[in-house]
Amino acid sequence: MERSWSGVSILQRIDTWMKGISALAVIFAGLLLVVIALAMSSDVVGRALFNKPLSGLTEFVELAMVPLVFLAFSWSARRDAHIQVDLLTQFVRGRSLTILLSAGRILSTIILLWLAYISFSATFESYLSNEVHYNLKTLTYWPFRLSLAIGFMLFGLEVLLREIKSHVRSSAIINSPD
Repeated sequence: MERSWSGVSILQRIDTWMKGISALAVIFAGLLLVVIALAMSSDVVGRALFNKPLSGLTEFVELAMVPLVFLAFSWSARRDAHIQVDLLTQFVRGRSLTILLSAGRILSTIILLWLAYISFSATFESYLSNEVHYNLKTLTYWPFRLSLAIGFMLFGLEVLLREIKSHVRSSAIINSPD
C-alpha cells in the first residue's frame, strides 16, 4: 500500500511536481523561441534597411538552440509525443512486451541521467574556467551547458516516473478485488 499525506499519494505529489517543472521548462523554451524569432527578424530588418546586422546574433542563436531543444524533451516525454519505433515491439505481445518496454525505460533512464551527470560536470568546469565563445567573448558557455544538463535530467526523471507509474498501475490491476 502506498503511503499518503492527507489523502494524496507520494507518487501523485511527485507527478504533480514533475508536471510543473516540465511545464516551466517548456514555457522557458517557448519564450526563448520567441526571443530568437524577434532577434532574427530585427537582424533581417537591420540588414535590409541599414546594412547593419546584429553583432553576435548568429553565435547566440547557435547556442540558444540547446535550451530550446533539450528543455522541451521532458514535456514531450510526459505527453508521449516522442517518435516511437516499433521495430522490436511489433513482434512481441503480453508479458514479454511489458518486460521489453520496462527494460527500455530503465535503460533510457540510466543513459539520460548519466548524460545529465556528465553535462552538470561540464557546466561546472565551464563556469570555473569562465569559458566563452571563441568569436564573442561576452557570451559564456555555462548557462547553455546547464540547460543541457537540466534537460537530460528532467527527461530522465520523466522516463523513470513513467516506469514507476506503469508498475503501480499493473500492480493495482493484479491486486484488484475483481
